[in-house]
Amino acid sequence: MTAMRIPREFTYGAAVVVLISPFAAILSEFVHPPTLLMIYMIAVVFSATKLSEKASYFTCIFSFCIYYFVFVFPRGQASQLDRDSIVSLVAVVLVTIVVSRMSVKNKREKAEAVERERETQLIYNMGRDLASTRGVQHLASIACSHISKSLARPALLFVLDEDGVLKPSEHSKPSPDQIVAAKMCLGQKEMCRIGPEGEKNAQGIYLPLKGSLSIIGVLAITGTEIDSLPAERTRLLETLANQAALAIERTMSWETAERRKMLVETIKMRNALLSSVSHDLRTPLAAIMGSASVLKDAAKTTDPAVTQELGRSIYGEADRLNRFLLNLLDMTRLQSGSVKLHKEWNSIEECFGSAIGRSREQLAEFKIVTKVPLDLPLIFMDELLIEQVLVNLLDNAAKYSIAGTEIVLAAEPGDAVVNVSVLNHGLGIAEGEEEKIFDKFYRSGVSDTVFGTGLGLTICRSIVQFHGGKIWAERLQANVTKFVFSLPATEQPPAIIAEEAEQSEPV
Repeated sequence: MTAMRIPREFTYGAAVVVLISPFAAILSEFVHPPTLLMIYMIAVVFSATKLSEKASYFTCIFSFCIYYFVFVFPRGQASQLDRDSIVSLVAVVLVTIVVSRMSVKNKREKAEAVERERETQLIYNMGRDLASTRGVQHLASIACSHISKSLARPALLFVLDEDGVLKPSEHSKPSPDQIVAAKMCLGQKEMCRIGPEGEKNAQGIYLPLKGSLSIIGVLAITGTEIDSLPAERTRLLETLANQAALAIERTMSWETAERRKMLVETIKMRNALLSSVSHDLRTPLAAIMGSASVLKDAAKTTDPAVTQELGRSIYGEADRLNRFLLNLLDMTRLQSGSVKLHKEWNSIEECFGSAIGRSREQLAEFKIVTKVPLDLPLIFMDELLIEQVLVNLLDNAAKYSIAGTEIVLAAEPGDAVVNVSVLNHGLGIAEGEEEKIFDKFYRSGVSDTVFGTGLGLTICRSIVQFHGGKIWAERLQANVTKFVFSLPATEQPPAIIAEEAEQSEPV
């Protein structure tokens, strides 16, 4: 037969009674015996507040036994267990009950407060991490991580895709039975518990993730002991699930809006491209066909001057078509990232000369002025691409300038940069269009009668940005426009560095 084990808390209560008894023995010489019961209330209160309710009842009974068998019975005062003693005993029992109940209530309230604080901290931490995260899959991963830690159980998350198909998140690896259970929960639109009587691999709690508008997925808490999840933990699970659902729904709405916005921009860009291509191809093609139809009838075209003029017209319109197609090709290459910079140390003045030479036909009716200081440093750049920037800016200036006016090309050193500008007098740009004119396919309101694709300035911006520079437009007057781009000039060519080093050596 095994010995009965006395609970440790009962032992502690009895020990306190034993420690108090010597003091009670001393006081017994001066006070009436029933009063000694009040001394033992110290042990009762200690057991109620520090141990347990059962320990306080045991201490109360043990105290009365000590009182009776130590201070009453040995002295032959058993007959004195009169009304006063009974009243004192009843009082001690009542006090024990009241103190024990109050102590139990205080402990429960304290435990509940600690649990509420813990739950609040868990909810706050999860909300903070969700708020700083983008992407449905990342949100699902964070939500599962927090919920798993909060409940000490594995968590899986399923999300509805655009087609309404329930799929597990990237980090979740559910079994086929769990997928079936999640779909069942989605169909029922309420919490489902699958206990031991169900499929072993699907046991757990399945909770639909309800957003503000609709159900966006299912959260699964798996485990064979899921039925033991207390009610307060279930409430915490529902709170965390709602928080995750709202965060995922918000991100899904944002992603949907972004896709729609991108679709609208794509359609808008496609329409602009089709409009530009149809208009800008039709005009020069019509001119070429008109001139060619005259030339094909040699009998009607005997004047050499007329023939030469028609040939010049055909060449000019063909050149316009060629530049148009080159702009489209350049824009495609820049957007695809296939353009690679071949940087070398070059003079911007040489780029001016090359760009003016390439644009001589467009600039024939204008006075070209260049301003380059003698001490302008060399620039580490892709000469051909920067030359293309200048060609596009000169072509733009020629289109919108008044015949006979000046077009000024200038370069000047700045703070660790070289600023290059093209200034023209003509139609100008409207207020507020300084940034818009660099957008793809954007045409200013004053350009309706001017041939162009709306790609030239966009190409300029892309090339300059590839060089680490900036480009902008300045509206100096109603009819005066200045385009400026800056290129980094923080280094010096190796030859100049070597020359300076030689000059600094002592002779």
